[in-house]
Amino acid sequence: FYAGGDASALTARLDDGMPVVTWLSFRGEPGVAMEDAGAYTLAPGMHAVTVYGYDDYGVYVADPGSGAYDYHDWDSFMGMWAVLDGMAMG
Repeated sequence: FYAGGDASALTARLDDGMPVVTWLSFRGEPGVAMEDAGAYTLAPGMHAVTVYGYDDYGVYVADPGSGAYDYHDWDSFMGMWAVLDGMAMG
């Protein structure tokens, strides 16, 4: 799904017990729109993490790249996620 800046699209799935893979731009650089078999966005520093929980201040993620668990505050997470239009898979 594409959340398009709507955190409730993510939190509703998490509330249902569904972990959500999200694509983030860790460098915060703008994405580049591409099109071949469909339209999509690529961004430098693009990386996928699995969000498995949240609280009022941010989200809890499992990062397969580092093999670590991490935490991102909402503003930082939403900024990185917005570059890729809130691309996610639940």
